[in-house]
Amino acid sequence: QEAVYDLRSLLFSPSEWFICNEADSHTHCFVIQCSDSLVSWQANLVFEPTIFEDTRVLVRRDIYEAAKGINEKLMPGIVVYLAVHDECVRLRLTGVDVKHEAWEICLTPVQV
Repeated sequence: QEAVYDLRSLLFSPSEWFICNEADSHTHCFVIQCSDSLVSWQANLVFEPTIFEDTRVLVRRDIYEAAKGINEKLMPGIVVYLAVHDECVRLRLTGVDVKHEAWEICLTPVQV
């Protein structure tokens, strides 16, 4: 239980990450590296299921709590970046997951 609370802490994180910007393409890049600390391996051992937000879908609590913690840390920077570059911004998330598989997501917000 204690390890789960550490997943959302500002002091501990199961992942290392950094943010950089590509000025030419107005892209805000987030690079996330998983499973390289004691906290990350403690998180990998918590297999307790939990319900995902307002759905009836069960997910692994460790990964869900870690994702919420990363979201809380990164979201303020995303909001500021979107406010400054409102019409021509792209968000790019890239990293390596627990299985050491590389992934990348590129988002271009759509104005409604």
